[in-house]
Amino acid sequence: MQCGEILRKILVVTPSSSTTNGLMHPLDNPMYEALRTEHSQYAVTSRSAKRFPADIAPFGGLPPGGDQDLRELYHPDETAVILGIGPESMEGWEVLKTFEVIQMTHSADSSYSKHNGVRLLSASEVSDMLKLTSLVYPSYFRRETASLGEYCGIYSEGELIAMAGIRMKIPGFEEISAICTHLGHRGKGLGSAVTRFMIERIRARGNTPFLHTESDNPAQQMYRNVGFEPRAVLPVWVLRRTA
Repeated sequence: MQCGEILRKILVVTPSSSTTNGLMHPLDNPMYEALRTEHSQYAVTSRSAKRFPADIAPFGGLPPGGDQDLRELYHPDETAVILGIGPESMEGWEVLKTFEVIQMTHSADSSYSKHNGVRLLSASEVSDMLKLTSLVYPSYFRRETASLGEYCGIYSEGELIAMAGIRMKIPGFEEISAICTHLGHRGKGLGSAVTRFMIERIRARGNTPFLHTESDNPAQQMYRNVGFEPRAVLPVWVLRRTA
């Protein structure tokens, strides 16, 4: 049995998957909840469905039964990425890829040894962020993605070699995303350093950090080392609008 199958058996049905009143937990449908709440100013909306503008991210979200509304938000041949709750019908979509991610929440205080090189990144450094993410985190990070939240990074000899930042925000929660290290600088603890930096920033605001990772991502152990624990296994759909 593979890691993802084991985690699915453990996590798909857990007390944390719903609220005390039986309603779905916001983290079970995080893209939709972010666009409905903390990132509502970015939301492109068609009745019940929502998406980020294309220059920010390909992500969209919908409540159960919002299929037709979601289709209206994407142009023919445009790619949509949906996390948590997907379309009940694939009419009008070509399924390019489906997979699962492990959603992890930060549940433990972890000592933070500051890395002297970690600092917040500015809007003037977006080109450096795009260059790094194109090497190790392609497709999802776009020119306006950094407008969603603050990002931090480490430079070496004028080159950005590690970064992380805030993507989705839901009341009480902030997602750490785009955690990446230049291939030539791995094994130096840089990914851990930028992740810890963002944890500290989120915790200082009184919120809980969370993130998403694929089951075969070797960085999972690092995430555990800095205080993250698996919360749920969520499905992801990568779709192309056909009509």
